[in-house]
Amino acid sequence: MKLFSGRKVRRGVEAASATFDAGDYARAVELARDAAVLAQENRRYMDEAYAAIVQSRAYTALGDLDEAGRVLRTAARPAAERDRSEANAIIWWQLEQQQAMLHDLQMRTDDAIAAYGRAIAAVDQASRIPGIQLFGAMGKLAHYRRQSMLGIADIMGRSGHIAEATKQCDELVNSAWRDKDGQVLLCGLQLRSWLMRMVNDKDEAARSLEVALESVDAVDFGDTHRSAVITSLVRLGIESAQLQVLAGNDNDIDEGFGQAREAVTQAEMPDLLVEVVSAHTAVALFLGRNEQALELATELRSVHARTSAMTFSGMHTYAQALAANGKLPEAMACLTDLLPQLEELNQPITAFHTTLLAASVSHKLDDAAGALQHIRRAIRGYGAISAGVGTSTTRTQFLTGDVDQKATCLAVVTNAARCNVPDAGLVALEVMETWREDTLAGMLRANHVSLPDDLQDLVSQIDALRDALAEPPPVVSMPDAFPGRARREEQADARLTELRAKLARAVGEGFARSYVPTPVDGERIVRACGDRGLLSITTTEDSTMLSGVVVWMIPGESPAVRGFQLSAEASGMVRDLATGQVTADLARRTAFAQAWEAVRDELSDVLLPARLREWLAGDASELIACTDGVLRNLPVAALPVGEDTVVADHVVVNRLPLLRLVDEKPVHGLRKPARVLGCFEEKLAGSVRERETLRELHASGEVQLTEVDDPAELLAMLQRQEFDLLVLSTHGSGAGLDYRFHLPRNDLSVVSLMRSRIPPNVVAAACYSGIDAGTDATGALALFLSSGAHTVATGSWALPDERTGLLLSRVYRESDGQTALSLLINRAQRAGHHMLSDVSPLAWAGLITTSLGS
Repeated sequence: MKLFSGRKVRRGVEAASATFDAGDYARAVELARDAAVLAQENRRYMDEAYAAIVQSRAYTALGDLDEAGRVLRTAARPAAERDRSEANAIIWWQLEQQQAMLHDLQMRTDDAIAAYGRAIAAVDQASRIPGIQLFGAMGKLAHYRRQSMLGIADIMGRSGHIAEATKQCDELVNSAWRDKDGQVLLCGLQLRSWLMRMVNDKDEAARSLEVALESVDAVDFGDTHRSAVITSLVRLGIESAQLQVLAGNDNDIDEGFGQAREAVTQAEMPDLLVEVVSAHTAVALFLGRNEQALELATELRSVHARTSAMTFSGMHTYAQALAANGKLPEAMACLTDLLPQLEELNQPITAFHTTLLAASVSHKLDDAAGALQHIRRAIRGYGAISAGVGTSTTRTQFLTGDVDQKATCLAVVTNAARCNVPDAGLVALEVMETWREDTLAGMLRANHVSLPDDLQDLVSQIDALRDALAEPPPVVSMPDAFPGRARREEQADARLTELRAKLARAVGEGFARSYVPTPVDGERIVRACGDRGLLSITTTEDSTMLSGVVVWMIPGESPAVRGFQLSAEASGMVRDLATGQVTADLARRTAFAQAWEAVRDELSDVLLPARLREWLAGDASELIACTDGVLRNLPVAALPVGEDTVVADHVVVNRLPLLRLVDEKPVHGLRKPARVLGCFEEKLAGSVRERETLRELHASGEVQLTEVDDPAELLAMLQRQEFDLLVLSTHGSGAGLDYRFHLPRNDLSVVSLMRSRIPPNVVAAACYSGIDAGTDATGALALFLSSGAHTVATGSWALPDERTGLLLSRVYRESDGQTALSLLINRAQRAGHHMLSDVSPLAWAGLITTSLGS
């Protein structure tokens, strides 16, 4: 009797599964329920669990997620726990896989990833079943594992963790290719194409998709559920269409989408239909077919998606189409319904685009205050996304591809300023900082080859916590209607404290403090400025005539913002300066001097607002300046303030690569006698002059000079002794962490200094050592600042040897134990500027100072 009962149970389970595969989900629910009851009566617990899983899947397909979860919780899981068969791990994979997909549909992403992890653990356990290799089941288990990995990668990508998702995706694609697992290969390649498109790497996206399309014919879909096959092929088609349009080819696009819609409609898959029509609408908007887009989006209103995520997607598409067709009040009404759902959705990329759309619509509706609030929210989310895209190369592609969005944000902000909306300048600071190169924290991911091996794991762990800290403190003057992620902040802070301590032990407290990422917080920047002025300049359009935004702040006042545009002549001169090659030969230096004299007044009028110039001409002491892009080498100190004066005549210019590095702590002068560690190039007359000056001061007891000419010796001295000043008066070349100081006996790479105890003051007057002061936060300047230095002097271009030697010799002689290095250099530059007959900054303004304190 037991044998016949077992056969009856199996037939019941097989019938339920076959009915589900045929798409009759309501009938599958009934058959699976009956099969589960029969299996329980006969104590066939594995069959009971599988029947309940089929029932849960059928409920999911019907859109009844609550009932699908209840069946898993009350039927499938207890049955699996009662089962004691050797193959129990297989049923646990089925159960956890279904649980993960269900959590994902319910937008419980953390729970979904955890369930996928348990599914992978079940596969690992199943692989240890005695004799399973003899049955040829290892390939099937590998397929199961890849399916779970694919689910994790998909969630991580939608959650903004692009780098981690890509890494996971690459692993499973390589594995699927090796094992000829065509089903997972197609899904993995389609996901990889989407991930690459998100970071604006269209070539790599197209390459992934090309491999997928070439592999379709060879894939055996024999034992794959019909809905999974349709989903896989339709998503490949959607991705192909979007890349095709991006490449400038819209041939047969409408026909292709029409075929996809017909197939999905016949299969009765409303959620996938929303994906198809949303993608078709997006393509129509990209092509400027706004009326067609609105027609398509309107059709979406009649599609009843079975999950809230797809319902959100349809409404977002509809809002986009309404806005593109000028139906702004209707679009805003739709967005007002969507915005409160963003926290639950937990998809940062979608949240950013939705909030940015709300800002754009509010802007067009003349709601400047509302638009500004939406921009601030969008920027917070964007910071989390950009932090998760991985290497600096990928991040640069991501930011470069989104320049239009940067321009949109800044246009809204400058309009808010014209409308006298409070905090417009504050939000502008946050927008600028978000689009600038990241702190050393995010950028070191690009230098894994250069990093010491034992730091790589710490780097990865700390970067993984960025998203958890993406929410800055609430703003009193602009209440945020969106709840923060309070449930994660405490855990993230505790973990960051632990990792910071480990990093401090590995490379020093100063480096660790700079490395651990923090969100962009405009109010903290303003507070840290104290009694110092602030100037922040960024470009929004790099065309013949440069345009952008300038933010300035005077102590005691709120930050202000306005747009600017330079003439073609001034734009050309700035571009030449950005390359650092204007000092390459006499002809170029002469040409630049003439160009500078012609446009310097324009630069001052455009980039230094009248109120700021007025403050500079008064009792000002220090101006914090941060300029990026092609303006990164702009000699702010040489900009005219009055009839016969420049900025350097009034204030110390503190050039920061990032405003978030500003600190209100006081900077002390060089102690007496200063302990100096120096390296000098005998073939450079200016370097020889510096050495002679320091030797004289050493002989008189005013400094304690230690000379080295070899990198190993220099590093050893930094470890053995404490110094107040490091002088690297040599040639230099390279960029980022590959920058090298050419010491007499060998090259000193920047990365080799990472574990060193850098003195509080550094004079690195080598050519181009400071060219990263607005473009690359991993260069010599950034590493010095993050490894203990509080004031660093670097070169913006090929510094004039003899004049630089004269200037620095004066600095060393005038050091009195109290005056800060930056002020000493400012005084020497001011004297040099007045002594020279020409106004060109090349001779005196190339040595820039950066200080983390005031």
